[in-house]
Amino acid sequence: MQRLFETIERREFAIFESPTGTGKSLSIICGALTWLKHDSERKARTAPTAASSTAVTDDDQRPDWVVAYEKKQQLDAGNAAGSDENDAQQKYLRWVANTRRREAAERKKGLMASRRGVPTTSKAESNKRKTDEGGNGSDDEVVVVEAYYSGDEDAQQKPSNGLDDDGHVHYSAEVRKLLERRAGNRPLYDSSDDSDNDDSSDSAVPPKEPSITKVIYASRTHSQLQQFVNEIKRTQFASADKVKCVTLGSRMQLCVNERARQGAQSVHAINERCLEMQTAGSKKSARCGYLPLQHTPMLDFKDATGSAIMDIEELAKEGRRRCTCPYYGARASVNGTHVVALPYNTLLSRSARQAMGISLAGNVVVIDEAHNLVDTILAIHSISLDLRTVKALQEMVQMYFTKYWRRLKGSNVTYIRQTTALLKALSKFMQTIADGTTRVVSVNEFLTMAHADHIN
Repeated sequence: MQRLFETIERREFAIFESPTGTGKSLSIICGALTWLKHDSERKARTAPTAASSTAVTDDDQRPDWVVAYEKKQQLDAGNAAGSDENDAQQKYLRWVANTRRREAAERKKGLMASRRGVPTTSKAESNKRKTDEGGNGSDDEVVVVEAYYSGDEDAQQKPSNGLDDDGHVHYSAEVRKLLERRAGNRPLYDSSDDSDNDDSSDSAVPPKEPSITKVIYASRTHSQLQQFVNEIKRTQFASADKVKCVTLGSRMQLCVNERARQGAQSVHAINERCLEMQTAGSKKSARCGYLPLQHTPMLDFKDATGSAIMDIEELAKEGRRRCTCPYYGARASVNGTHVVALPYNTLLSRSARQAMGISLAGNVVVIDEAHNLVDTILAIHSISLDLRTVKALQEMVQMYFTKYWRRLKGSNVTYIRQTTALLKALSKFMQTIADGTTRVVSVNEFLTMAHADHIN
């Protein structure tokens, strides 16, 4: 614990080893969370007196006015940094209070209207929604795909910065029309949504909650994460110090919507269904009931995870009880949490970290069972491709080309034909490989053996 504390304090890298059953997890918790507590107290003590680090010594030959000026600069810089943090926190808290008050009034108004039998949606709005819901089926019949260019060809065909003269992205008129038509059907909780940086405190989109210094704990399996979280519950950090901890998982572990999970054999299938069921313009009967239209239920879920430490199963149970999605609820709790427990894949994938709102900068990262790390990295950056998949891809691309070739521009036709040729070469090469044969080759050697080296 002492060595761990010193390592974190010095911002260094260290490897610790201990046999199974010797209290490794508890030692990590005590060492890391003790440092976290000390760091928080240190920031609270030094924030108002940022200039105290510039002390005048007996051998200081600088004039008094120089020392005073440097002190003032450091004090202003420290106060400015602390002021920015406080302003961001206060802005977020004001938004939370305003949102709760506004949505409570909306619920009360809607309840009173329903008791009087007054419809809450106008007939014009209802007809518009029906038109929007039913008017998208023929989009692919009218939209012509914009020509695609690769590499140097791109610079010769359109502006070098990728924009039109009016500063917009270089899309065809038909594609722009389609994007405008579908702008209202964007998923409410899309992972690529970067609108959390909205500066308006009264906006329907929340300002970003300020992130505190945290311990990011990664392990190989969810059972190991659960064990780690249960160990935290046994310490004074959970009871006396009120440490906030959240466990992140995939939709496979945290999705509580049985319609989304039904028949889904992989996390990718659940991801697709989730995004489909949260589209704003979809029919009410098909929309996920665990994604509330108001922010208050999700804020209540965050408060629940902050007041009690929960593992994956407890998060899912809490989501069912509150009828709120625990997957997005856990993601929303990251910034204000002291300890984030997550699997290897989420930590090692930059896109996954960005989707979860996790930043490694300035935080403590602890990797449990680190001897499995290399295998995990290799698995993340590798892919297995079999003959059946290649044949299926070849058939799908050919079906697409057969249906849409009259609408495609010349460059698109060229690239699709190159893709088809590559798939044919791969399929022919893989059929010649005997079962049980293992061989390691370079990329260039592989393409030469498959007679596909002429394709860029």
